[in-house]
Amino acid sequence: MRRTLAALLFAASPSAAIALTAEDALTEHLSLLSLFGNFEVETTGTARGADRLEVRGFKLTSENPDERTEITLGGVDLVEQPDGAVRFVYPNRLPVEIRIQSGTDQPVLVSASFLFDGVRHIVSGTPGDLGHDLVAGSLSLEGVDVTGLEDDRVEETAFDLEDVAATFMRSNQGRGMHRMTLDVGHLYVASLFDTASGSDASGIATGDADIAVTIGNLAAASSYEGGDIPRHSLDLALGKILWIQSSDTSDEDGRLDMEARGTGVRLAWDVRVNHSDEDGAITPPLHNGERISADFGYDSVEATGTIEMPEGAAAFASSDQGASVELSFSEDRALFSLEARGNVTDYALAVPDVPVDRLSYALDAFEVAIEFPLLAKAEPQPYSMRFGLAGLTFNDEMWSLFDPIRKIPRDPISLALDIAGTTIVAIDFFDEDATARPYPEIVAKLKTLRVLGAGLDLTGSGEITSRIEGATLSTEGRLDARLVGLNGLLDSLADLELLSSEETMGLRMMLGVFTRPGAGSDTLVSTIEFAPDGTVNANGQRIK
Repeated sequence: MRRTLAALLFAASPSAAIALTAEDALTEHLSLLSLFGNFEVETTGTARGADRLEVRGFKLTSENPDERTEITLGGVDLVEQPDGAVRFVYPNRLPVEIRIQSGTDQPVLVSASFLFDGVRHIVSGTPGDLGHDLVAGSLSLEGVDVTGLEDDRVEETAFDLEDVAATFMRSNQGRGMHRMTLDVGHLYVASLFDTASGSDASGIATGDADIAVTIGNLAAASSYEGGDIPRHSLDLALGKILWIQSSDTSDEDGRLDMEARGTGVRLAWDVRVNHSDEDGAITPPLHNGERISADFGYDSVEATGTIEMPEGAAAFASSDQGASVELSFSEDRALFSLEARGNVTDYALAVPDVPVDRLSYALDAFEVAIEFPLLAKAEPQPYSMRFGLAGLTFNDEMWSLFDPIRKIPRDPISLALDIAGTTIVAIDFFDEDATARPYPEIVAKLKTLRVLGAGLDLTGSGEITSRIEGATLSTEGRLDARLVGLNGLLDSLADLELLSSEETMGLRMMLGVFTRPGAGSDTLVSTIEFAPDGTVNANGQRIK
């Protein structure tokens, strides 16, 4: 369905080619349309005028063993300009029909019309080296009619674009390339669905679903460069987005109404992969210098809504002050990182079986980052792992669910873990046929360990080296830790009957093996030493 939509939108706003004649421009246009979903594209007829070529319509066909898709579109005029360019002239209303046939099932039929206003599309250049400029006051969709779905019925669909500007350049020189930019001042999409009760064949419950999306200040740029390692890139930015939804819950017993707003939404990727090397494995392309990287983030998100269920109702509100995600694979490393800031979430409950009427939490910051090597090398390669959580708080009613008498301190909770080191990679990470041990040597340095909250304060540091020779694992190094407030927390958990006296005693006995009293009230310290011969000492006493 996604490829069908891509072809439909592109065909409705042609970004084809330019030549000295309208026929050459049409040939290039048909070739370009065929790229969307591997469609076979043809016209439904043409008529030649003195300086123009009238195209009566287009037909796009795509077929595989399971499905056949046909798209028919109204026509456009290709008008040759005095300066050698070609202009695509659109009608005010361009009809479109889609027919999707899956096996012997009843075909799905979709009909609609695109409405154009203030469109100017000029294609200039020469065959094999073309440029496109498009400006549109508005583009909208109306009169959508869908038939053939077993239960679903589309009540209403809206699609509106305003203040559109686009450029497209395609060159067949060398290995080929194309670049495209798109700017949209305002985008509005809405779909209202009314479906029968029960579940469809896939097991997904059906029901009403009304969704409207408004986007302001959309900017996008994409490019493709051919070569031994083709490169695809995309940069997408949304100045603001508004999502409004009213729908049945998955079991159809409840109703969800929500509104979400976001600012500064961005998405980018850069993919350099030789498709001819694809054989189901990831590692071989990485050896050739291929790489994949992607970034996603936003500046802020706010969401509010209500959920109504037979058990009761809830209103929720949530806000975030920004987040970012990064993912990459290359010959040097694999990287995943996630950062989020300033989350506040609140639930107001009206549920008889829940003993509180409000649950909320807040988080100042959250971080996860993992970086590690993928490909085998004889020399050590760096890796790192980080986890951070800062300023986590809960409201008193949430605390009262397990601590109604306020025995546990309710200060903000923070966690921090930072490990870095080197490792020798003996085999490629994705090599399924390898039999050797992948990491014969690992050096790990505990740069940061901190747990703060609920009356606890834990800090730690150290460095450990592990080596594998044959079937023997040897570990050498030292870890140091300091823990404040644990005995007080155990007493509080026992007073709250969250731990029994036997469980509390067992924990204290276990701690006695690894820790010793430190300076200060309710303070424990520990030094764990690992020797190459397998000996392990805790605070000078051998425990292994």
